[in-house]
Amino acid sequence: MCVTAAHDAAEYRLALVRKMRCGGVLDDPAWFRAFATVPREAFLRGGVLQQADGPLGTWWQPLTPDDPGFLHEVYRDVPLATQVNGHITASDLMPGSGATGAATCSSSQPSLMALMLDHLRVEPDMTVLEIGTGVGYNAAILATHVGADRVTTIEFDTVLAETARAALTARGGTAPTVVTGDGTQGHASRAPYDRLIATCGFPDVPQAWLGQVRPGGLIVANLYQPLGTGLLAVLRVQPDGTALGRVAADSGGFMPTRAITTVNPAARHRAAWRTLSAADTRPSPLAIDALDDAGFRFHAGLSVPAADFEVIADDPRETERWLFADDGSVARARPAQDGTTVLQDGPVPLWTALEDAHDTYQRLGMPGRGTYRIAVTEKDQYVWHPGQPEKHWPLTSSSAGDDNPP
Repeated sequence: MCVTAAHDAAEYRLALVRKMRCGGVLDDPAWFRAFATVPREAFLRGGVLQQADGPLGTWWQPLTPDDPGFLHEVYRDVPLATQVNGHITASDLMPGSGATGAATCSSSQPSLMALMLDHLRVEPDMTVLEIGTGVGYNAAILATHVGADRVTTIEFDTVLAETARAALTARGGTAPTVVTGDGTQGHASRAPYDRLIATCGFPDVPQAWLGQVRPGGLIVANLYQPLGTGLLAVLRVQPDGTALGRVAADSGGFMPTRAITTVNPAARHRAAWRTLSAADTRPSPLAIDALDDAGFRFHAGLSVPAADFEVIADDPRETERWLFADDGSVARARPAQDGTTVLQDGPVPLWTALEDAHDTYQRLGMPGRGTYRIAVTEKDQYVWHPGQPEKHWPLTSSSAGDDNPP
């Protein structure tokens, strides 16, 4: 049975893990026990931030352990924001107040955590390096499975690292080693590791990771794609120090690392309007809702790596799709009576790149994300597909529209 009434933390926790198992994760009894044992609320003592629409955009309201609905929220299978703008937490806000801005730390969605841990294929007594401690909940889950002395976790934010360290230590006994530092550099003093898991989004695979994971070891990491919603890479380190692997079929993204900057949407749109003021309108053969197809959106994220995507839908009949790039390139697509019309300008014609990507996607037979492969060497990092092995999509590139065979 997948639905259980809950009245206290233990019952809520058991109800969540049963729901996760019914949803197809936590089939491994060891991970089931770990999630059923570790209290998520122990890593959220400062409260969480709930998202709402406010007059100035996204509005975050505090929910603290004293609130009646706190445990119910904690044991929903959703990510829970714990910090916005790099410093504001729920405990900083008065009841009934809130803050605007972007989330900069969260407790990850439990089912996504479980999926990544399943891909990690970690066995008892293996050593694990976690990149992105966050609140410490995932490190505690790992420690329950392999032993706390075998888990090392790195957090860039000094305050978050100290808070997670305190929460992990408060559980009693040996605690995982919490390091404050740059996750892209790993932690060489405790290397080599059997497994590495990155629980925040990186633009590519840092070379330091390859040198700190044993040959034959696995790396499971989220690679951030503004357009493609994120890529879960499952890589095996080779004896020569390279890594080969695949894109996981599971869709899921994590909060990007602090090295990836976010944008101010209002300022971006003001600049885009100026850029498009002299652009010519043209018809497009690509349906305006093409990116609603999750498979194509993933492929487009590889093919137009510099682009970000936004939907403007004040009137559902006039829904617009916008593409943006850091070099100032912009495209705006609007529905028309006989299809789609496009305005685009800047160094890269983004909508044209999207059209080329869709042609390739169709030639490949509209593949799912789990059919793509990844290679990481000292000089190159790229995704490729068995249906077109000569074509490589770089993981780190500022180019767009290079979706035709070389």
